[in-house]
Amino acid sequence: EVERYYVYGSNKAKITLVGDVVGSIFPTMPVNASTLLNLPMESAEQNMFSFAANLYTIMYMRLINQRNRTIEKEAFKHLNIGYQRQMSYMVPDGSFSLFRADWNQSASSVWLTAYCARIFQDASFYEWENFIYIDPKVMERNVAYLLRHQTPAGSFYEVTWLPDRKVNDSSNYKTRYYEPNHHYNISLTAHVLITLVTVKDFSGSLGSKVALSQQRAVQYLDQKLVYLK
Repeated sequence: EVERYYVYGSNKAKITLVGDVVGSIFPTMPVNASTLLNLPMESAEQNMFSFAANLYTIMYMRLINQRNRTIEKEAFKHLNIGYQRQMSYMVPDGSFSLFRADWNQSASSVWLTAYCARIFQDASFYEWENFIYIDPKVMERNVAYLLRHQTPAGSFYEVTWLPDRKVNDSSNYKTRYYEPNHHYNISLTAHVLITLVTVKDFSGSLGSKVALSQQRAVQYLDQKLVYLK
């Protein structure tokens, strides 16, 4: 009497309840944090996603008082490999390219550079300096590159292709036609602004330049969001 409600060979579904607010995003049930500890992959973007997954896994375990020394040791091993690999994508001007120079379409990316600087700042945790050390000069060079890609109006523009077009409606900003209200770049500007607020302790005059850039970006977003409403 029960079997007649089912079709042989049809798909099956399973529901699992986990007493953890982030449990549902983990790939195993019950949650097994070690499943997120992966070595980096091919492109700079994939490598940085892997780096972030390892980083936030051990940060989360620390915050919920479930630290595991074995998992942390493995995570820091992957983090150091990921950091070294990511530096191979760094260009002398302080930016990160999507691929290495020997690959096609390896131009620098404003979106990726902002993302890398923000993740590196999160990894610069004083308790972990003996396990992974992020050179602060790297983040300063990243931020200096970002500041060079802010328009007079306050928005930030991309200079290369990105699969995610919602943050890339300004590709080739300087070489293509320009209209004051054509390239809004709201998502990209917000993305870079979050990085500028996150990264701290700049040397020299860079700090004042960042503060001014933040102010211009906030004003731009305020104006455009009101305009779009």
